[in-house]
Amino acid sequence: MVSASVAHSLEGSSTVTNYSHGFSVEVTEEVIAVAVPRNSGHCVISEAIKRLFPEATSISTDLQTIRFSVPEERKRYIYFTPGWAQRLLVDFDKGVAPKPCVRKVGRSCQIMKMRGGKKGVTQPRRVTRPNDGNGAPPTVHGGKAPPRAALSDRTAKRREFGLRSLER
Repeated sequence: MVSASVAHSLEGSSTVTNYSHGFSVEVTEEVIAVAVPRNSGHCVISEAIKRLFPEATSISTDLQTIRFSVPEERKRYIYFTPGWAQRLLVDFDKGVAPKPCVRKVGRSCQIMKMRGGKKGVTQPRRVTRPNDGNGAPPTVHGGKAPPRAALSDRTAKRREFGLRSLER
């Protein structure tokens, strides 16, 4: 797994980054202070990704997926939300401030071209399987994006939870 700290230099300038290989999210006190509960675009994880990848736009995090676009590449990256991030989001939305931490987000589950073409036209679907020997899931290129989480509103900006399995 590629750490985003390796992909970004210490001065903060962006270098060539392979977004599909996963990255490490650093949740700092500063990120926690500016994050907004129950908001997919401004939650703790989304704010940490904004600081990690300043070139990323349309960042959204819900219980199912983490999504962001990279306009320079004209691509949208979609990752499954890891369990640690799901618990952190639910706790933060309930008013429990998380402790600063650095955690990993796995390989992207789907890479799509950014919108801009004809509406309703999907890209051909192609699946690639990593050869790293650690059982990483395949990455889908093109096709239809996975649905947004069932508990988000239509714009997927506001989250409301009712999952008993995530209660502690």
